[in-house]
Amino acid sequence: MNKPVFPSYQELLNEEAVSVPDALRLDTQPNIANDIIATDVWTDRGVFEKEVEHLWPKVWQMVCRETALTKAGDYYVYDIARYSILLVRTESGELKGFHNSCLHRGRALKSGKGTSRELRCPYHGFCWHLDGSFKEAYCDWEFDQAQLAELTLPEVQVTIWGGWVLINMDLEAPPFEEYTSVLTEHFQRWTPEDRYVSLHVEKKIACNWKIAMEAFIESYHAIQTHPQILSFTGGDNSQYDVFGDHLSRTITAQGIPNPGQADRYSVQESVEAMTGPGGFERAQELTGLDADTITSRQAIGAVRREEFAEFMSPEMLATVTDAETMDSILYLV
Repeated sequence: MNKPVFPSYQELLNEEAVSVPDALRLDTQPNIANDIIATDVWTDRGVFEKEVEHLWPKVWQMVCRETALTKAGDYYVYDIARYSILLVRTESGELKGFHNSCLHRGRALKSGKGTSRELRCPYHGFCWHLDGSFKEAYCDWEFDQAQLAELTLPEVQVTIWGGWVLINMDLEAPPFEEYTSVLTEHFQRWTPEDRYVSLHVEKKIACNWKIAMEAFIESYHAIQTHPQILSFTGGDNSQYDVFGDHLSRTITAQGIPNPGQADRYSVQESVEAMTGPGGFERAQELTGLDADTITSRQAIGAVRREEFAEFMSPEMLATVTDAETMDSILYLV
């Protein structure tokens, strides 16, 4: 069957009134084969165990914001599969990550988050300094003193990017900036280090982790799963990119109806589905364009800029594209 003709995402960017950032102009057009993937990838316990052994210990993972570890003794525990990592702010101000396991009998040293002057095992009391060096053990005369002195907690790689604390259990893994290709460059414009956590929401889902994750790297499911957003989500206009071995991107245009259903919605319906009642008229006031000439993306962009003026500098506001005010731009590491 022939593919219908509708604007690509890059063609939508051609309508922007301001300069489009180079990051958005990248279009890698990956040549991905239409091979059938066996369902074992999502359902087989053996595949899962291979991921536990070969994937999670080798990849960079986001743990928390640096603001969770501001003063000496602050700690934060990150658990993934069978691994537990203990992040600690040392007395010198350094941020370190250790395998969260007592070197005596394997008991977890800490749980959750908090502040402590030392890392003492709650089982037999073996204790380490905040920098991971051995401090003391009860009845230490029962142990070889040289061996005790060598009981330094095994470390993991720790880095900070954009205010986020990230870890990699593989000490030989490439640095985060190298591992993630263009990611840090693409986000530099948005100074992620200035962001803060206003709300944390966590939900447990009874499924393989890839099932949950994959919904956020494609827009194909929106037509059936989210019909209520088709008036303002151009899933068919989506662009998919791959950057190196560890980074992909999904961009889905907002502010336009999905091309396959475009004849069902007026410009006003598309605009007010995103902005609420009255948004279409407000956009005309802001842009000076009338109802017959204003596009839905122009209208939504104008309303969004008015909202963004509360927290965005005038200089940034003057350069932000309509795309950046509304589109779904998702990166996966």
